Amino acid sequence: MTVLVAPAPRIRPRDGSRSSPIAVAHVRLMILTLLFAAAFAVIVGRLALLAVFAEPQRAPSVNAMLV
Repeated sequence: MTVLVAPAPRIRPRDGSRSSPIAVAHVRLMILTLLFAAAFAVIVGRLALLAVFAEPQRAPSVNAMLV
């Protein structure tokens, strides 16, 4: 959400330099944010599947689903 509200400023590198350290840090932080979002989505998805498909008579096998 922050990327949409306040995008990174376009900083042009000086002659001879490859890229701005700020731009590199921004890209790395965005990739890290995407990784955290993916991990969060996997955890929420697993919990949702567990909630939908777990039945009371299968309670002992629910622990096996968590592993």
